Amino acid sequence: MPRLLMVTVLAVLLAACGSGSGDGGNGGGSGQASASLEAPSVIGELPGPGNVLFGTSWDQATLGITGKTTSVKQGTAPLVVVGRTFTAITAPGVKVQVGQGGSAKPARAVDASDSADTAQLFASDLSKDNLAPGTWIVQFLGSSGRVVASGYLVVTP
Repeated sequence: MPRLLMVTVLAVLLAACGSGSGDGGNGGGSGQASASLEAPSVIGELPGPGNVLFGTSWDQATLGITGKTTSVKQGTAPLVVVGRTFTAITAPGVKVQVGQGGSAKPARAVDASDSADTAQLFASDLSKDNLAPGTWIVQFLGSSGRVVASGYLVVTP
């Protein structure tokens, strides 16, 4: 008997939760999911947490990367990078640093982030770095100087 009571209570609770159509429970909703529950539509691809993706451009709204690549010819332009942190961090002060063989170019401010205050996605244009042939590490640094996302890009002659 207790099992039947528990099943009945669960069924009533589920029915009550399912009538959240926003119209007072009359069931006359449009059948569309709440905007807060829908994932944003991303043009391109987003990197996994702690990683970066390289490509030819990023979507201005979502920072999704398009023209994804891991290797480019020297002088390829446009060439961009998008990095993703594990959690949202304070966006001001995040920098990108490009290095090869134990030396690095000076860290500079990122070109875009998914939010001005706290962000998880950061983007930068690498075309201006004139990368020579070799394997380059690209790192996004938090305001404390710690690496928050990184990846490797191969540049061929």
